[in-house]
Amino acid sequence: MELLVYSALVALVITLAIVFAISITKETSKSSIREEVQRNAAGILRTFDFEVHHARGIYTPTSDFLGNPGRLSLLTSLTPPTGESSGYLDMYVDAGAFCLKRELTGVSCITSSNVQVSSLTFTRIVQSGGQESAQMRATVRYVHPNAEFQFPLTVQTSARLRGY
Repeated sequence: MELLVYSALVALVITLAIVFAISITKETSKSSIREEVQRNAAGILRTFDFEVHHARGIYTPTSDFLGNPGRLSLLTSLTPPTGESSGYLDMYVDAGAFCLKRELTGVSCITSSNVQVSSLTFTRIVQSGGQESAQMRATVRYVHPNAEFQFPLTVQTSARLRGY
């Protein structure tokens, strides 16, 4: 009888330990996922702010302010084509990745393969005196079949074109 009670207690303790370990592992995974989504969202915000601050103007013929995902085209003096004083830069979503396309240098996507940009919108703001600003709103989420692990995060920022 004592052996049966002892075995039941040991089984209970082992079961509780396994449940606790699984819970800790799940929460650790969620935390890592949250950090990756936040890191990618911060990278999108930094890139947007940097590029808009250094832009000379918003190129409206190829910008999409109505669509989702949208597209922002900038006239920029950063890395212009040889012999030119400025070039073009596009920000957009391609297959869920936040991408930049510079004239002549090609496309670079700055989000990881584990993260997807599920929404991206741009707004052009023209202030009195003609000063331009751009606003961006993006929703980033982790790519996972279980919704509990997707952790969607929406970020928004705006930046004024300074034209350096």
